[in-house]
Amino acid sequence: MKKRAPSVRMHLDEIHKGTFVTAEEDFELNYLITTDARKIFRVKVVATIVSEPYISDDSAYGRVTLDDGFDTISGAVFREQTGLLEDVELGQIVQVMGKIREWQGEKQLTLEAISPVESNFMLLHRIEIINAHKEHAALLKQAQEIYTREQDLRSAREVAKQEGIPTDIIEALDELKYLAEHPEEEEPVVSKNEMMKSQVMSFIESNEGGVEMDKILATFSDTYTTEEIEDAVKELLSIGEIFERKINFFVKV
Repeated sequence: MKKRAPSVRMHLDEIHKGTFVTAEEDFELNYLITTDARKIFRVKVVATIVSEPYISDDSAYGRVTLDDGFDTISGAVFREQTGLLEDVELGQIVQVMGKIREWQGEKQLTLEAISPVESNFMLLHRIEIINAHKEHAALLKQAQEIYTREQDLRSAREVAKQEGIPTDIIEALDELKYLAEHPEEEEPVVSKNEMMKSQVMSFIESNEGGVEMDKILATFSDTYTTEEIEDAVKELLSIGEIFERKINFFVKV
């Protein structure tokens, strides 16, 4: 069984400044590369809820906006996870854990856990981030020396492993170097999922009075599975591109 990726404490501006990378294989996790060469698969954030938590009528999805004093971000929940938003409210300070995702160039969180915390927890969270940055800075310096000296990813990984330096840092340095050398390739190729959401969005937009889910499913059933289409609609709902005027009837915002 593959080990669950640990959550890393972060400020929201670090997430927005980072580069989102979509995994090449379906079973691999997407991740974020920070400006200081960290590969982040899951995050832990302490922030204030600045929008009224929203859960759809069928409890299939929900969303909330978070502000940690450095930036804001939208958090989404789906299916059985929507219950996470039932016990939190506008104005509360919460700790959340989740995975980073990106939609139309905007970074968001898919929430896995959310719980209210005391106000002093925000300070403790920031202190832990400062301490983690100091530890990482020392490792990064060694990793940069190894990467510069070896000039080869595989060799640098082997040397780093021998010297007790996380190979993730070496990999992140290599990816950051590639992105710097190929700025025109920074924009990712549009994935099947993004293309599908764009097509569904365009279809809903073309129906000015709104459209039923059955009609959306019928329109795209030859190209995508029912689950894929439903997920696309839920994601569009979670980011506020469309709204559910009545059960299973959707209109562009």
